[in-house]
Amino acid sequence: MIIDALVRFWSGPEQLGPELSRRVRGLGVGVAGPLDASADAIQRAIAPLGGAFVMGLRAQGIHASVPNDVLADAIRRAGGRLLGASGIDPTAPGAMAEFEHARSLGLLGVCVSPSTQQFHPTHSAALKLFARCEELGVPVFASRPGPIVQSAVLEFDRPAAWDEVLRNCPRLRLVVGEMGWPWIDEAVALSAKHPGVFLATDGLASRPWPLYTSLLTAASVGALDRVLFASGFPFESPSRAVESLYSLGALAQSVQLPALPRASIRSIVERDAFQALGISAVAPPPATLSGSFGFAMPRGHS
Repeated sequence: MIIDALVRFWSGPEQLGPELSRRVRGLGVGVAGPLDASADAIQRAIAPLGGAFVMGLRAQGIHASVPNDVLADAIRRAGGRLLGASGIDPTAPGAMAEFEHARSLGLLGVCVSPSTQQFHPTHSAALKLFARCEELGVPVFASRPGPIVQSAVLEFDRPAAWDEVLRNCPRLRLVVGEMGWPWIDEAVALSAKHPGVFLATDGLASRPWPLYTSLLTAASVGALDRVLFASGFPFESPSRAVESLYSLGALAQSVQLPALPRASIRSIVERDAFQALGISAVAPPPATLSGSFGFAMPRGHS
């Protein structure tokens, strides 16, 4: 079953705040019009998949807010194929109350972005949130909500900053977006050290070289089984993200470097992220998945 571990949602780009919405609007110019991250667009994009984890957003520093009530409504209308991660800004007023409210809405994860929200992962308010997530078995997604904005505190995104968090919360399940880019080696080391740390492939579909090298590094330290397929929709489509993974064999062959086993690539694509994060899927996948993206599965992947 193919699960997209990281999909973005907003009803309109204005919910992203002025700074981020300008960047996002610019991405659609001259390509295919404005990026659509609405509930309907997500439903169309994941139609061939078994489901997806959909991220919310709250970042007081850039005046961004995708209301968790709106996200929860979109999740409910999806008929059980989507699960939601509430956007929580740990240092915003009422953050813990908002977390509990989101839980009551049925949102089963939490999404944070230290650089965009301008907090260090070991901030006391953040540690309080993460301890509560560990207590309840709530997975935490650490990922940027889009292009890096100028006001972001980039050093707060370093994966190594989470090591202290995970030493204090050893049962916390953490998903690091973009394989930790641009600190991929740090993210892989973090995952190799802490069994509850997963690495998502979102943001790398259009960058095959860092995708290939990050997976090769993960394989070298025995962390490949903690890599989750993710598209980062609407910044990339699930179909293209799957294609990018399956094309890595040809890339390795063209540069005469070690190839990732086909079975390893398939295990990433077909890994059940819901199950890996300790959440039972609430609806069965479509009857057939192979070929439903409009491209042929490579030989050896039937």
